Amino acid sequence: MKNHLIRKKFQLNPVILYLFFLGIIFNSCKNDFFELNTPSWLGSSIYDQLKEGYLETNGTAHTFKYYIRLIDDIGYSEVLKKTGSKTLFVADDKAFERFFTSNSWGVKSYEGFSLAQKKMILNSTMINNAYLIELMSSTVGPSEGQALRRSTAISPLDSIGYVSGDSLPAGQYWDYYRKKGIRIMKDNTAIPMLHFLQKEMDPNGITNSDFSLMFNGLVRSNNDAHIYGTKVIVRDITCKNGYIDILENVLIPPSNMAEVIRTSKETKVFSSLLERYSAPYYDDGANIAYKLLHPEITDSIFVKKYFAQRSSAGINIKDPKGIGQLGYLEFDPGWNTYTMNSTSTLQTDMAAIFVPSDVALNNFFNQGGGKFLLDRYTTIANVPLDVLAELLKNHMKASFIGSVPSKFSQIMDDAKDPMGVQTSDLINSYVANNGVVYVTNKVYAPASYVAVS
Repeated sequence: MKNHLIRKKFQLNPVILYLFFLGIIFNSCKNDFFELNTPSWLGSSIYDQLKEGYLETNGTAHTFKYYIRLIDDIGYSEVLKKTGSKTLFVADDKAFERFFTSNSWGVKSYEGFSLAQKKMILNSTMINNAYLIELMSSTVGPSEGQALRRSTAISPLDSIGYVSGDSLPAGQYWDYYRKKGIRIMKDNTAIPMLHFLQKEMDPNGITNSDFSLMFNGLVRSNNDAHIYGTKVIVRDITCKNGYIDILENVLIPPSNMAEVIRTSKETKVFSSLLERYSAPYYDDGANIAYKLLHPEITDSIFVKKYFAQRSSAGINIKDPKGIGQLGYLEFDPGWNTYTMNSTSTLQTDMAAIFVPSDVALNNFFNQGGGKFLLDRYTTIANVPLDVLAELLKNHMKASFIGSVPSKFSQIMDDAKDPMGVQTSDLINSYVANNGVVYVTNKVYAPASYVAVS
């Protein structure tokens, strides 16, 4: 509404508009013209608004001392003080206080944050464009209701960490680093922001019940806005350099599907199967960029990739030695900016993986439909990659939109028959940054396995 009034004002006052731009021309030698001559209707900068705090019309006050400290510590204060184009999703001080009492990082106070964690919180909640909430579901065109994900200010370099040898996956590609460890990126594409807005959910057939099942009982009402599973409680605070939206809780962006599966206590077996398709690849660009930021680091930088039919590196990539593989996954489960095909973008969809629990998989291999594999190959580790890939690919679905719970009956297996997934099969769900992981009490065997068994 405010932007509409501004446009109307300019339309009714062409002389003022002319003088305004004439002033820009005469002051073009000043880089800081807008900072020195900010129109009053634009309000404060994002930084100044956060310093001031925000008072809702119902009397609820929000202060942001912790978020300001994040901005200052990362050296981003000058950027957010000046004109530009940013959308920032922030948590207020009360949300941070709740966060310090219980969080997955084990951080008990602001002083407990590492620099990497500070960057993760700030950059993953910042979009380098100004968006009203109601417009975030639009793609270029514009085309309303098509965007589910959006790029943020976070850098892939923020995910680089040292992994000790005893934490590396099993397999020949990791053996060289077994003693000394490795400094590796989980993926060399950036973590996007996933949002659930009414304007995108309705056209894509995603219901509130779907949302609740995916977030393990979290309740959503019509017209709510969520970033991942965190509700937006105040929308579209207008600043001279963009918009501020206030989140109900501190947001830690989730990892990709491969990492979610790897770190879950109930999916260790499935993760071990996926990791047979992983390998470290030296990344020269990341190596140079990271060492410019961290000259004290002498280790080479690698990126973790999976042998898959589709990945950020291309189709059916060869191993680090340049050798092709016998078996490939449907897609790289660690690919943050996953795209379904060459004509789609990261904004319009993501993926889904149905992951049988450890109990379900052990039963399947020892006494169920997969027993013939152990009868033939003795151990799961001996099953050839091309044979094992058939099982894994049947559980990997290219479209998140086509795999929400209300559409389970429409999901097909590799033989194009109904896969038979039911909501009663779900044990747990995890929404990752590139798809949803459904943990199930069943194994959905591919047609070739059923024929053999």
